[in-house]
Amino acid sequence: MGRTRTADWGTFYVTGGGSGIGRHLAGLLAARGASVAVFDRSIPAEVRGEIEGARSDVDQQVRTAEVDVCDADAWRRRTPRPWPPSARPGWPSTAPG
Repeated sequence: MGRTRTADWGTFYVTGGGSGIGRHLAGLLAARGASVAVFDRSIPAEVRGEIEGARSDVDQQVRTAEVDVCDADAWRRRTPRPWPPSARPGWPSTAPG
């Protein structure tokens, strides 16, 4: 399968992206040209680097946020506005914490 442009894929939101299936899915989507927003309660630095390194296009956005997505108040506190991250240039790849 050939590489596709970022614009063809849009942005995918992956919960549980710090490990297991979510981690694999985030890397696969990034490798296929998608911009990816990854959420998990804990995202190790090596996982962030792995997903960012999988990008197939320099224009792709790869953003992470350590947050419990089941906690609505935590979600509001931890995610930048506006969301998705592509709407806010310069947002750091890791939310402060």
